[in-house]
Amino acid sequence: MHFLKTTITSSLFVIGGMILLYKSNRERSDYIKNPGTITYLSKEYKELPKRFHGKYRYLKIDSYPYVFELYMPNSVLTEQDIDDLHVGDKIEIYYSENSGIKETGINDDVEFIDYQKTPFFINIRFEDIFRYIFIWFGVVLFMIGLFHKLNKSRPWRGYH
Repeated sequence: MHFLKTTITSSLFVIGGMILLYKSNRERSDYIKNPGTITYLSKEYKELPKRFHGKYRYLKIDSYPYVFELYMPNSVLTEQDIDDLHVGDKIEIYYSENSGIKETGINDDVEFIDYQKTPFFINIRFEDIFRYIFIWFGVVLFMIGLFHKLNKSRPWRGYH
């Protein structure tokens, strides 16, 4: 009975992870696309960052009124990255907006940055990490249940 409960629970985690995997498949077309020329690119902007110096990049393009903030550890490793770009490069940036942008002047919801059709930044979202943790947790839970079931069913257990 214990194995059945564990199997059902682990299956729910794996299925839930697979649903998250399916639903969080993001396409560039799901975001606001804004082509523009880089007018500012630096590791600092005014008093920012307040912490984790060297891990942020601040980017401004001529066709958008706010500065984009990129947290580099949240980027998928690509052949090229933001540090390979320069002021004057024409890029395509894909992002979302929230109500706090007007107050701060900073947009930290960047999803993709492409330069000449090559990805230079792909954001790793928490949901992306969470779905894999969810699936692996289900697999590990199943393995624990299976191990428990196998150990319980051995007739020689306890007879040394």
